Amino acid sequence: MINFFSVDKDGVLTYVNINDPGLRDRLVAGKNYWAEHPEEVGGAFYEACLRVLKDQKPATLEVYHIADETWWENQIYPVRDGLAVYCWNKSSLRFTEGHRIIDLEHDIETARKKINNLKLAAWRAAIDAHFIFGTLNSIQHYIIENDQESAINYLASFAKLIRGVRDSTVSDTTRLGEELELVKNYVSLEQMRDEAKFDFKLTHAADVDLTMKIPPMIIKPFLENAIVHRLRRGAEKKGTLALSVETGHQQVVIKIKDNGIDREPPADHRRREMSVSAMITEERLRLMHSEESISISITDNVENGEALGKTVILSIPFARQ
Repeated sequence: MINFFSVDKDGVLTYVNINDPGLRDRLVAGKNYWAEHPEEVGGAFYEACLRVLKDQKPATLEVYHIADETWWENQIYPVRDGLAVYCWNKSSLRFTEGHRIIDLEHDIETARKKINNLKLAAWRAAIDAHFIFGTLNSIQHYIIENDQESAINYLASFAKLIRGVRDSTVSDTTRLGEELELVKNYVSLEQMRDEAKFDFKLTHAADVDLTMKIPPMIIKPFLENAIVHRLRRGAEKKGTLALSVETGHQQVVIKIKDNGIDREPPADHRRREMSVSAMITEERLRLMHSEESISISITDNVENGEALGKTVILSIPFARQ
């Protein structure tokens, strides 16, 4: 409710129109406001009134009344021979706004915790346990066969991958070039482990800026999915795995295509055949970006009625270096 009153230069109330019951006893026409309320002399409202009288410029002031624990907004205007004051109780508005801020802060904190939990889960799932044991067994095999050069190279590549995965959990973004190096290293290890049962091709358009920033560990889980669930099953022929990167409309478009063997019916088992890390990656991206700004599609590659692997297309926003 808006209340209005006016005072002359000496502080005598010349007009009073009060809607708030709490002010009716405080504001009575004909009485001197400062004489009736000496506790306010020298306070913020008193000083603001003097300033408006002197400068002849309006002022807005928010005041807290200790007695009834309420917040009031006062708009003070210079008029002939005095001041005009509009005031209203905004405690309920401040309470509502305060709760909105608290709710927003709670939502932000909840999202932040969920992202941190997903980052931890991504770290745990980033390198599949079967992959680790398979890699260590391959290294052990090279050692037993006295192939020291292969063992050293394999171990060095494995250590580099571990460091890359570890570093990717420290920051929310990484350079595209660093992400591509990480996945090249990962795929080379899988090729060594499988004795090159598939070929790998990595390409990027000429206008792709390798220093652009993207979320870390978003490509490897989908490559892992293709290798583990499809290419490793195609023992009859050598498979192919292709990774390409393009940009457009402030989006980086990452395409992963394989020709592995699908043992499951198309589309029906999308979730079941996705690796844990791939599902975590999808959830991370949807938390970090709005639904409208990202796109993840997984389609079946069909040739002569036969399912030959899948094509995954990720389209996400990127930031310039």
